[in-house]
Amino acid sequence: MNRFKLILFILAIVCFGSGTVIAQQHTITGIVTSTDGESLPGVNIQVKGSVTGTVTNADGAYSISAGSGEILVFSFIGMVPQEVLVADQQVIDVIMQNSTTDLEELVIIGYGYTTKKDLTGSVGTVSGKQITDVPIVRTEEALRGRISGVQVFQNSGKPGDAPTVLIRGRNTINAGSGPLWIVDGFPFAGSINPNDIESMTVLKDASATAIYGSRGSNGVILITTRKGKTDKQSISLTANYGVTDLRHKIELLNAHQWNHIGVADTVVVESPDTDWQDLVYRKGSQQDYNLNFSNGSEKSSTFASVNYKDVDGIVKGTGYQSLKVRVNYEMALTKNFKITNNLYGSMSRSDEKTGVVSEALLFPPIYPVKTDSGWTYISSVGEGNPVGNIEDRDNLWRYYKVYDQLTGQLTLFKNLTIKSSLSGAVDNRHNQNFTNRSISWAYSEQGFAQQQYSVTSNWANENQATFKKVFNNHSVAATAFFTQEFSRDEAFNASNRLLLTQELKYNNLNLNDTMARVGSSASQDALMSFGGRFDYDYNSRYYATITFRRESSSKFAENHKWANFPAMALAWRINEEAFLKDVAVISNMKLRLSYGITGTQAIGRGYTRERYNLSSTYAIFNNEPQQALNLTRRTNPDLTWETTHQYDGGLDISLFNSRLALTTDYYYKITKDLLFLESIPAAYGGGQRYINKGTIRNKGLELSLDASIVENKGLNWKTNANISFNRNKVLDLKDTKVYPLGQIAGGWINDETHFMMEGYPLGIFRGYIVEGIFTGQDEVKAHPDQKGMGIEGKPGEYKIKDINNDGVIDQKDATIIGNPEPDFIFGLTNELSYKNLSLNIFLQGSVGNEVYNILNVAHKGGLKRYNRSAAYLDYWSPENTEASIPAPGAITTKSVSAYVEDGSYVKLRDISLTYSVPKKYLERLNVSNLGLSISAQNYLTFSRYEGYDPEVSTWGSSSTYQGIDWGTYPASKSITFGVKVDF
Repeated sequence: MNRFKLILFILAIVCFGSGTVIAQQHTITGIVTSTDGESLPGVNIQVKGSVTGTVTNADGAYSISAGSGEILVFSFIGMVPQEVLVADQQVIDVIMQNSTTDLEELVIIGYGYTTKKDLTGSVGTVSGKQITDVPIVRTEEALRGRISGVQVFQNSGKPGDAPTVLIRGRNTINAGSGPLWIVDGFPFAGSINPNDIESMTVLKDASATAIYGSRGSNGVILITTRKGKTDKQSISLTANYGVTDLRHKIELLNAHQWNHIGVADTVVVESPDTDWQDLVYRKGSQQDYNLNFSNGSEKSSTFASVNYKDVDGIVKGTGYQSLKVRVNYEMALTKNFKITNNLYGSMSRSDEKTGVVSEALLFPPIYPVKTDSGWTYISSVGEGNPVGNIEDRDNLWRYYKVYDQLTGQLTLFKNLTIKSSLSGAVDNRHNQNFTNRSISWAYSEQGFAQQQYSVTSNWANENQATFKKVFNNHSVAATAFFTQEFSRDEAFNASNRLLLTQELKYNNLNLNDTMARVGSSASQDALMSFGGRFDYDYNSRYYATITFRRESSSKFAENHKWANFPAMALAWRINEEAFLKDVAVISNMKLRLSYGITGTQAIGRGYTRERYNLSSTYAIFNNEPQQALNLTRRTNPDLTWETTHQYDGGLDISLFNSRLALTTDYYYKITKDLLFLESIPAAYGGGQRYINKGTIRNKGLELSLDASIVENKGLNWKTNANISFNRNKVLDLKDTKVYPLGQIAGGWINDETHFMMEGYPLGIFRGYIVEGIFTGQDEVKAHPDQKGMGIEGKPGEYKIKDINNDGVIDQKDATIIGNPEPDFIFGLTNELSYKNLSLNIFLQGSVGNEVYNILNVAHKGGLKRYNRSAAYLDYWSPENTEASIPAPGAITTKSVSAYVEDGSYVKLRDISLTYSVPKKYLERLNVSNLGLSISAQNYLTFSRYEGYDPEVSTWGSSSTYQGIDWGTYPASKSITFGVKVDF
């Protein structure tokens, strides 16, 4: 490493010395305007083949030093780049032409960039403006409904909770299905300030992602943060304030209904009518303040930002606060050498109230919140008092992150650039957990307190060389790289019970009658890789891209650490052929084909070594008792990489001077040697180990349409529509055709509900199909016997379908009862502007997915003495034999189709109205821009789902447990007011 830095330093000195004699430098000034005469601020101007550059100021003016014979490159988003040869001019004014669909716009790809028209892979982009147009808390939300093939769903409405992002379906089991996030070239976990983002690029097919090797199988998301862009100081302030509320309440039984329909063993006539939802929920708020500073000159630029968010959740006692700071600095030390430093830091806090939502939906309405003896608790119900849990339980999380990246870039010649970077990040997490002894389950233990600390440190070194050359009709670009990454986790926790006082909570764990329970752990892993990409373009007509990466992971055994990830893509711009070149209506028509292999090593650390834990049992050696050890983790010397083989075919068409653009892709993915965590039976020693088991396929179709429908000085209307179809199937499980994934609701549902089965999607719902409810004894006698299922078979009970027609209802009649995978997802965005007004309308939806609503076991199935939904009023009785709800007491804890609901939805995600104050009113205030906005988020949801929100997943981003609702924190609707001022 030291040798490399020395060589880099020597080359910098040599190039600095030689660069001074290449050409006589002189200062060039000018104005850059659009075709309608408007000045263009922020236009990037670069001396071709060097790091010297600048940008235009607010008036479109610039100043730069260049020598005779050099070339100035002018580039701006939405404009066709221009190159101007420098002679002895003192002034160079430039008029830039519009490029409606930005075919010449630069797109960031893995280890480089290209233009949209030259892309060979399947790539989607979101601009910084699109991100900041809508108030969002986390970066992931900016992708929702914007790019075909990208599914973003909110697991819960908990403030600060990270959404799940899937690119082209789920193709793994125990390894994560989430994409790789790269921020300014560095692998990054967590959310950054959305206002810092210049652009986001989603790499979808293997041709685009294979260059990231072992982490590219789930797609890659590249984020480029903002840089200083003007040659004078500018400041921008954005403030948003929003009011949030529960979208709708779930209709439950009130005290009168509870007492008089016979659902309880006893009737409490003199009971209060407690609405637990009213006591738990509140109107929330969200505040978001962002301050940006930008300054730049010909040789250096600075971008700095501060962002503060404060969200009060709609569940009392919950909230999220964050403070994020960024400083991006760039400086050209010589004509050919520049350095960049990106520094980022964040602090955040999350207050959580676990279980409160489900408790509010289940606690009967006949009981008071509190009695003389404390919080009301009913042992036969088994649920905690939701108000008591809000008041007397704490679950506070704090997060601290610091990240820094230093990059040096050296231009040896006009065609060769060398870049080296060193990045590091430290991520600290701190959890404080306390349960007062006033809470029922903690009373006998005198309360519970816990402190948890963990820290993750990462560093990465990346070295890259890029060569570009154009000769005649040929264009070539070659990139080679070598990277090293290291990550380490350390954790410590301590807890105690039998607290002598409740006042200190978790702040003195030694103040108790027992020894504190203490635990600690440490683990680390490393990656090393090298590879490259070769791009060839003939006459902007025929394209070829070849990518290769060889990578080693410390997570695998010695003989399986290395893996190869190759890819190839071909593209043909058909409209450049003679038979189409003169067809004016066609602006672009490109056919793309690609194939590649990507992989994953996203499993727990340390599985190359056995792990033992202390056992509660003892063994006798030499007449002395010795505490035994349990083998909890086993090694597998044959464990190898999980790999995904992906084929992609795409067609890009732009019509009518690029005002209408259609992109379509068909893909076929096969993931082999799935990394599967299996449990070893106790008879064989117990423990767990990773094995390679199974094959999953994803195939799908993606369509995206961009249209500039109306385009003139007064009125503009742009729209984007995209739709994606994905079909997931488990192709092979080796020796196991049906694999249960475990019970998700033990005590409520005594069956496994989620399965892996050959020929079906991953994590499908399995159980028994309910044909209806027995209306009378004659119907019971005529139906196959179902007593073996714990459902005796009497009027008012569920009638189970005899799948195999053998005359008996038993386990052989279990079948598929639901699928969490949607048939298709879509997004629709309309942007309209008229003079100083702009309107943004964003719709997003999912169709065909189903939700396993576990609360239906109580709300409709009558489990124990929980509260029920208002629909329970239509229960079966001798007078109401056509009911939709079983009779009171006719309970089943089997997994049945009655608990599964259609989760399809269409949401009005956002509707925003913005007014830009005319500049003539701002001159005296020394303000260059003032915008006022009002927006509504999630105000309309069209769905037949009876829970709070069909977009739900209690188990978060789990690949196998999707589509489960067990009282998940509901999403809120909000109205947000905003102001943006540029100085």
